[in-house]
Amino acid sequence: MSLAGHTRIGLAALAAIAARGAPARADVDAAVAVGGGLRAAQRYASVEARLDLSFTSLRVGLAARGQWEEERWRREDFATAAGWAAAVRYLEWQRGDEDAEAALALGTLRPARLGLVSDGVQPAIDGQRHSGARVRLRAGRLELRGEVDDVVAPAVLGGAAAWRLSRWRAASALAIGLPTDGAAGTEAAAELSLAREFGPPEEEAALGAGAVVEPGAGAHVAGFAEIATRAARWTVTARAELRVGSGRLGAAFGPLYRVERWAASAPDAQAPDGALAREERRVGVAGGLSLRASRDGFGWFEGALRNRRRRGTLATAHLGAPLGAWGQAGAWLAVDARRAVLASELRAFGAGGRFVALEVSRFYEAPVEQMAPAPRWALVAWVGLGR
Repeated sequence: MSLAGHTRIGLAALAAIAARGAPARADVDAAVAVGGGLRAAQRYASVEARLDLSFTSLRVGLAARGQWEEERWRREDFATAAGWAAAVRYLEWQRGDEDAEAALALGTLRPARLGLVSDGVQPAIDGQRHSGARVRLRAGRLELRGEVDDVVAPAVLGGAAAWRLSRWRAASALAIGLPTDGAAGTEAAAELSLAREFGPPEEEAALGAGAVVEPGAGAHVAGFAEIATRAARWTVTARAELRVGSGRLGAAFGPLYRVERWAASAPDAQAPDGALAREERRVGVAGGLSLRASRDGFGWFEGALRNRRRRGTLATAHLGAPLGAWGQAGAWLAVDARRAVLASELRAFGAGGRFVALEVSRFYEAPVEQMAPAPRWALVAWVGLGR
């Protein structure tokens, strides 16, 4: 289990676990680590103890962390609700069979993907830990999903419902952005879509279309095509989409969502809300491309490009790789013409549970008194012992 939580960018992925029957004896893993480096222009030091418990249908990860910035003890980690919530690194529970299933995940979640309306929302790019929650229910052909990016101070709420037939899938999705950290008022986007699958399991394809409504901004239609090929333990998935209409054309909720809302509310914003609103009410065209490749035991990579009209092109990349028995690596990047966010880690394991890790990240701090959000770099090295 990685100790990369200090990047504060939300690299951790909460994977689903197969579960049948009642919880049995727990498998216990523990680790202690010390770290130090720079966060922005401040010296950073930390000591952390972690505990991981694995049952048949439940996995829990806890952390006790002491942090110092320029020799100042971060008292808020133990004196605020957000600090206590961050002590739960992850909680994963799943029960079900072929006919029905229920699953719950808590912790630092990977980006949300709710249909087409919430495309890779990354809630933790502001240099703070955000402990979110995600739930999934399936009964026969019906599947329901919901999530919140932060259970203490939510900025993004989302939900989705899908009805599956043998080759068809009808779905609806809703994303709501709440005002927080000086950002603008409530935003929302709702979608209805229909898709059909083609081809054998080793080479599946899908075509779909949907309509998206953004109250106060506009509405547009979206079409997408997807193809997935599996061969020699590799799975490669390519996706293309095209949007026509008004509104933000797929950019209402994206990887830079929170920091873009901060920037729009700042007094010196390059594109004031009024100018953006006028642009978004006009009819326009936008599109996107994405590619994901993964191999069992080798890792995975996912990259995407999206045209966002006046907001410019957005590029994202997300990758992870186990380096045999001795290490692992991971990185996440989002960049447009004005800003870039990065989180990465390289970890090496030694005998007896020893490990070393290096974290590099570029994040944004919350604006103060409506000033523009400021980018910061962080470089932290860790040495630890686990079992």
